Amino acid sequence: MAPRLGLGGGVTANPASGLFAGIPEATNDWNFALDQEDYSELLHDSFITFTRASVGRVMDASGNIVEIASGEPRYGYDVEGNSLGLLMERASTNLMYRSDFSSDWSAYESNGLDAGNTTTGPDGVSGSGKSINTQAGAGFHLTYIYSMLSTSNIEYKDYRCYSVYAKKGNADYFRMGFTLNFSGSFTQVGASFNLDSGSVDDLTACSAEIESVGNGWYRCIIHSTSMPSSDGSTYGGVWMSPSNTSIAYESPLPVVASRDEGAADEHVFLWGMNIEERTGVVDRTFPTSFINTTGSQVTRPIDQARGDTSDWSWSDTEGSMLIELERTNTADASGSMGILVIDGAGTGEHIEFHSSTTEENFQINSSAGAGSTAVMDVGDDVAPNTPYKIAAGWKDDDVAVTLNGATSVTDTSFTLDDVFDSQEIDLGGTYFNGFIKRVRYWDTKLTNEQLEELST
Repeated sequence: MAPRLGLGGGVTANPASGLFAGIPEATNDWNFALDQEDYSELLHDSFITFTRASVGRVMDASGNIVEIASGEPRYGYDVEGNSLGLLMERASTNLMYRSDFSSDWSAYESNGLDAGNTTTGPDGVSGSGKSINTQAGAGFHLTYIYSMLSTSNIEYKDYRCYSVYAKKGNADYFRMGFTLNFSGSFTQVGASFNLDSGSVDDLTACSAEIESVGNGWYRCIIHSTSMPSSDGSTYGGVWMSPSNTSIAYESPLPVVASRDEGAADEHVFLWGMNIEERTGVVDRTFPTSFINTTGSQVTRPIDQARGDTSDWSWSDTEGSMLIELERTNTADASGSMGILVIDGAGTGEHIEFHSSTTEENFQINSSAGAGSTAVMDVGDDVAPNTPYKIAAGWKDDDVAVTLNGATSVTDTSFTLDDVFDSQEIDLGGTYFNGFIKRVRYWDTKLTNEQLEELST
């Protein structure tokens, strides 16, 4: 069916609709949210080369998380069925073995993953959602995998992001946490998630979020964990339970949960776990799309989409752009997140839209001497999963940029050099995660008022 492009889609109407009287048709228009072209179509129709050297996953129009073939673009939807546009993600590695809960997960007590009690998972596949249970009089029923947290440098786990999809069964709560043994002294880190109301409670030495993905499924996320410093004799494991209370641990492995849940066969359903590594020394506070693993960790390479200004009827003297997008994460101290970059291939010239740790930002550098660089912050860092629009226009002595229709930030002393013809256009970047809905280019500098109207 055709993509829904309502308010949730966040894609503005075309000027031809009469909504923006006096604004000319764009010289070039990449409408990813509407057109949803595959690799061949993007290359033929839009002169865009798309690459991703592995499969990837995204939510489709039916609300299912589906696998997209290597090298093919991913077009995503929200839980209401609105088209979000082209998904662009940074490279990421899932460190968790058997991330689909198909095997190698176990429990101290019997039952374990209950093969006789499954449900349709977020992927829409019957039986892919796996049940974990409790036992009466035997304490928490916990499933865990031990190997991927065993380390003498346990503090590095502070920088990882842990996520799993969960759905209520006959229990409303799901608990995810980590046990750590430091020379016989046990520490717990974790959070409980209410799968009925979609809320987080009972945090222990971490931060957590919960996100609805439809059909009663939530993505439960833990990050910013506060692990004790390593003492050279450490081990730990991922523990999960149908519970809303922290767990008191005792004795060396196998660790027995000492609290009695008091009822048999309390259960919740699980699907798709990621443990994603930090970048450098920066805390990883967000998950990317699910990465399936079997007996080893798996890396999903970066999404890349590239064009060329020579295919845009590019003007060397002036221009304007409107970008509509939605990030799935906040910026972090790893570096700026490039949204769209036109790079002068070693000349120093560039046009760049990006997000820093604090601001949405536009930069243009023509290397024309004094006054040839404009670096313009246009507003506080936009919250994750929030559609927004940023528009910029440029020519000599007249550069303007606006975020969501706000009064333009301007630079009236900019010197433009005609060096941007036949330069590469890159969508996304090393640190960007999110959806590019639409990119429009005009070969003329629109008025500040027109830029503001377009980005409203």
